[in-house]
Amino acid sequence: MQEATATSQSTSTSRFEQKACPAEEVDLRSAEKAPQSRIEDVTRELKHVLAKPMSLELDNAPCYFPYQAQHLVLTTTQRLLEESCFAFLVRCLPDLIRDRKWECAAVLELHNWLEILVDPQWKAFIEPNLARPFATGVLHDVRTIRHAAVYRTPTTASAVGQLVQSAVQFAGFLQDNRCLSQLEQLRSGLDIQIRQMEKTKREANLAMIKKLDGLLEQRKYAILGQKRLFEEVKAEAGRQVGDLVDRVCGRQEKVNNNECVTKEMLYDASSRTFPESGLVA
Repeated sequence: MQEATATSQSTSTSRFEQKACPAEEVDLRSAEKAPQSRIEDVTRELKHVLAKPMSLELDNAPCYFPYQAQHLVLTTTQRLLEESCFAFLVRCLPDLIRDRKWECAAVLELHNWLEILVDPQWKAFIEPNLARPFATGVLHDVRTIRHAAVYRTPTTASAVGQLVQSAVQFAGFLQDNRCLSQLEQLRSGLDIQIRQMEKTKREANLAMIKKLDGLLEQRKYAILGQKRLFEEVKAEAGRQVGDLVDRVCGRQEKVNNNECVTKEMLYDASSRTFPESGLVA
């Protein structure tokens, strides 16, 4: 009974070993292939990265403020200009303000105030109170301020700065010193932030170019080192093969030489007879 149990255990053990061996062999084969597979993956990734033009790696897009900051600047500028327009018309066209029952600047949007200021029927009342005639480009930018603020149009930081600069000029036309002072401070602060953002982006791009150049240089030396290593391995393999041939074939040549010497020693010069064949010369 014990012998049967032992036999069954040994049989099950041998079966387990037979099942385990192929798995171990598979693991070994996969382990052997893993480094080569990893090398191929890395090579493929490097080719994909290096195939891209360098300009794609750099951030050459214009600078933007976060939209919340942009919207705050534009809506604030719009409000200041609306207040400036209302104050100007209170001075120039008080009857119109009273008849329309406009109590504050918020009753109309900025573009509505502009329509009144450029309306030919009020030209005789408005132009004498202007510091100088409206510039077409400034009026266009003032309308753009309202449009970008209302329709939430993403605008570059430099364009936002230009819009505020036009708002400064517009406030100067209306001779509103309070609004002019506030807008000039706003424009000055924006200019500082815009210059800082653009400077930081330029420096970041230069640093990126420097890093990319360094990586390309490292790649070049890595490839040269790889080739040099392969050549050394190739040369060493050649030496080993040469030694192998010398060991194998050189030993056989020694055996052949020894056989030739033995035959010469057995050669009987007086009888001119070869011992092996018994022939007489």
